[in-house]
Amino acid sequence: MVKPTVRSGFLLLAVLTLAACGQKLDLRVTARLDGQPVSQAKVTIDGQEQGGTDGTGVFAKTIQRKPGAEVEVLVVKELPGYRIKPWKTSFLVKLPKGGAVDTYAFDADLEATRYITLVATEKGTPVADATVKVNDKELGKTGATGEFVYEYKNQPKTGVTLTV
Repeated sequence: MVKPTVRSGFLLLAVLTLAACGQKLDLRVTARLDGQPVSQAKVTIDGQEQGGTDGTGVFAKTIQRKPGAEVEVLVVKELPGYRIKPWKTSFLVKLPKGGAVDTYAFDADLEATRYITLVATEKGTPVADATVKVNDKELGKTGATGEFVYEYKNQPKTGVTLTV
């Protein structure tokens, strides 16, 4: 009587242990900005930073998750002169087919706004409320510290003329 109970207990423990381990899956994220690969973008999986993209904008890693688990992927890139919106997605892990390792691939198309910070000073003193124009079009005024931030999506091929 004791042997079948112990045997059943070990069998149940083995099944639960295997179920808790989850399955392996390959995750591949390709990060791009304006159609170009983004290197060294940080990739976070379920709140844990896992590494960065390579020179071709690719991050690849094998992770382990249970079928039915939700996995959250976040890609962040910081670049001087840009405000880049983080890219985020989530997916559910599917049941494996015949023991094969499933691959989950995503294209992270990052959206960016470029900016220039202008500082207007006169003899070293900030100039507040100075009118700022781009190509003779008034965009706004400098703040109390003499600063004005000009944001744009695409740089015109002919450039811009800034006047204060």
